[in-house]
Amino acid sequence: MNAFNNEATPAIGYAYISAYIERRGYAVELVDAIGEGLDRFTPLENFPGYHTQGLTFEQIFERIPANTGVIGISAMFSGEWPVTRDLITEMRTRFPAAFIVAGGEHITALTEYSLRDCPALDLCVRGEGEHTFFEVLEAHTTGTPFSEVAGVAYLDADGSFVDTGNKARIREIDAIPWPNWPEGYLERFWDAGKSYGVATERDMPIMASRGCPYQCTFCSNAHMWTTRYILRDIDDLVGEIKSYQKRYGITALQFYDLTAITKKKWTVDFCNRLIDEGLDLHWSLPSGTRSEALDEDTLGLLKKTGCN
Repeated sequence: MNAFNNEATPAIGYAYISAYIERRGYAVELVDAIGEGLDRFTPLENFPGYHTQGLTFEQIFERIPANTGVIGISAMFSGEWPVTRDLITEMRTRFPAAFIVAGGEHITALTEYSLRDCPALDLCVRGEGEHTFFEVLEAHTTGTPFSEVAGVAYLDADGSFVDTGNKARIREIDAIPWPNWPEGYLERFWDAGKSYGVATERDMPIMASRGCPYQCTFCSNAHMWTTRYILRDIDDLVGEIKSYQKRYGITALQFYDLTAITKKKWTVDFCNRLIDEGLDLHWSLPSGTRSEALDEDTLGLLKKTGCN
């Protein structure tokens, strides 16, 4: 679901997780209820005065294959949780045999609350999702107790809350497959003029880093990602950018990072690489960045390489 105060944007989290588990042999059906129902608004019967954008519950259920064994759901914002909870509750009725897993910022911050508020939810993935969700799939397939999977939480048979502890962050982030963007998916957003940052004709979601080293009081980063900040290798990042130029003819990059610019050397090297490779693209930082990292050298290169 999506609140009106958040513009509809491609779901890079789904794209990363689906790519990760597909590479490990699992069949994936990606259902983005926003992306498949852009600018469709429906009143919520259970919440008078409120609307959602995207597919209705019924349309979402129709998109889920009948034999689906595991359903993963993103629950990012606490303000949207009541609607997401109702979706999961109805989903349990429609898919009684499916194992329902949720993850995301809200789930990580309020794990026990989410499980008790939504009995239809089987298990929560806490923090970074790719490898933990893969291990959940493996445990579900083999019958391994979930108590042996780090980074998850659930209610046991007695109703007691079980938290298996934090999963170590993925350190080799360059080994994570590039996002899986289904055929025709991004084009829907471009055709509708949807964009996260400064809009151009074909804005490409991308990430250069994971996590954030800071601990701003308003942010859930420390719970979701810890304070470990990992930058991608520039070769891998440039390779991904070139692949999008070839496949889509993109006109701009939009970095979805929590904080894309913190290390001056990396930023300078990246900008110089854009120049050396002749990558003539606009790019923007719609999530913002830290002012401490912006000095005269850095700002000059940002301007030279088309950062707006």
